[in-house]
Amino acid sequence: MLPESVIVGLLYMIEFFIIVPLHVLIITILLRTQEFRNLSAYKIMANMSICECTQMIGYLLGDLMSLCQSTLDPYVARIGGCFLNAGWVGIVSFIFLLAFNRLIVFSGYKITVAAEKRLFKMLISFAWILAALVFILHFIPAFSMIYIVQKNTYWFVESPYAPIASATEYYYLFCTLITTFVVCCTTVVLIIVRRNLYSTHFKVSSGEIKIFIQSLVIFLYLSAIRCVWQFLSPYLRGSAPFIALGMATQAVGGLNPVLYLVLNKSLRRQVLKALGIEDKKVFVILMKKEFRSITAYRIMAYMSICECMQNLGYFMGGVMSVCQTTFPDFIMKFCGCLLNAGWFGIVLFALVLSINRFVVFIDVKMTASTRERFYTVMVSIAWFITAIIFGAHFIPEISMSYKLARNTFSFADGELGVEIPRIEYHIIFAILFVIFILSMATVITIVVKRNLFSSNFKISSAEIKLFFQSVIIFVYLSVIRVLWNLSSMIFTGPSAYKVLGLASQAVDGMNPFLYLIFNKSIRKHMKEMLGFKSAIVVVVTSSGGATSRS
Repeated sequence: MLPESVIVGLLYMIEFFIIVPLHVLIITILLRTQEFRNLSAYKIMANMSICECTQMIGYLLGDLMSLCQSTLDPYVARIGGCFLNAGWVGIVSFIFLLAFNRLIVFSGYKITVAAEKRLFKMLISFAWILAALVFILHFIPAFSMIYIVQKNTYWFVESPYAPIASATEYYYLFCTLITTFVVCCTTVVLIIVRRNLYSTHFKVSSGEIKIFIQSLVIFLYLSAIRCVWQFLSPYLRGSAPFIALGMATQAVGGLNPVLYLVLNKSLRRQVLKALGIEDKKVFVILMKKEFRSITAYRIMAYMSICECMQNLGYFMGGVMSVCQTTFPDFIMKFCGCLLNAGWFGIVLFALVLSINRFVVFIDVKMTASTRERFYTVMVSIAWFITAIIFGAHFIPEISMSYKLARNTFSFADGELGVEIPRIEYHIIFAILFVIFILSMATVITIVVKRNLFSSNFKISSAEIKLFFQSVIIFVYLSVIRVLWNLSSMIFTGPSAYKVLGLASQAVDGMNPFLYLIFNKSIRKHMKEMLGFKSAIVVVVTSSGGATSRS
């Protein structure tokens, strides 16, 4: 079994490779685009992002040591500690500068553009000098840091000077965050007072407000993380809380990019353009007015989410097969929860999709609001059952483990380990049988209406394609479930189970292929996103099932 610290190191490293590329892209846009380069607030935020990236280098070195189960070389941990602590000091300094910038903006303080640039250039330089001094300080052996592989964390070396360095940094961070809090509160009070006193003259730009909100969110998150480490960490028991806290701490580096994309439309457009998703000429494709297809595609999107959940479980199983070792019990339980909840979710949303197709073709008279409420209830029930299945499989008696010999997950030994799969099979079989009845009823309805009302009964090709997609998914799910149920009787060797496992995992890939086969608009949009550029970008908005082009 892989050590827990290796698994944690791998998770941290995945987080690193998600956060840093996005950070680098946004920093490049902030520094190159004239719109952002001229504003002091964005200069501060760009420098903060650079500081976060340098801090992430420290996390990356720690992740490598966890994966290798070795500190590699004393200098590796020392350099990692330098980046980590200098990053913390730099980030907190820049969040104070950003809050100070917002105070100047909202207080209406009269300052020339040139004077403002000189002021913040000097303050930014001071913040970098302070971060550089911390970096150099931690390179001195008496103030350096070591990496504890078992805990996936950096710690100060044992020396009489280390507590002094630790206390100094703590008080600097604490005092800076308190000052930032006071500045933020003052800014809010100023906005309220000026809004009330000068309601006709005091105009607040939405962009300035968004930057203030961004600074406030970052400040609150930084403060929460520091408080948890300082005050609550002694009370945490077990490895799981520390792993979660470590990931939350590393996520400090990913908070800024997310806030940029959420709050800044212009920056969001620049990021999409950099990723090759350009708006040259946009045609919006509208569907039927009764919004039938919005419901259908929404259901299929939920089904795709369940398929992704299930696929994550399969992926972790594949990693265990490649490594020829099993992960800790908690990880295997989690994967088993994903697999079983994913199966139930897929089948339940296939049922909701079949109900949707049946309602569409028998043309049930419902108002748009009633239809929306009906499907909201159906979808909520499906997610609720999926969540119950997910939680239930964490119970040890009905949890799952991974069998390397068969490359498959199986239930725990015992009476419940035999009974629960049988109950789940009967529930899934009953749902699939209901889907079969609904599909047959839909086909009969189409045939009867076509014969009786041939002149008035018009069926959109897109509605038919959606129905075919739901039927194909149902048939494939049914075949896979039947084969698994009969596997003990018809399969004799591990090879057959491996093939069946591949076929089961292919359930998750069927929906995307069916989208591409049956929907021309989605095909065009997919080509555009993958870089096969054309003069027209097609944006698909579905609402009923019928697809039209303009």
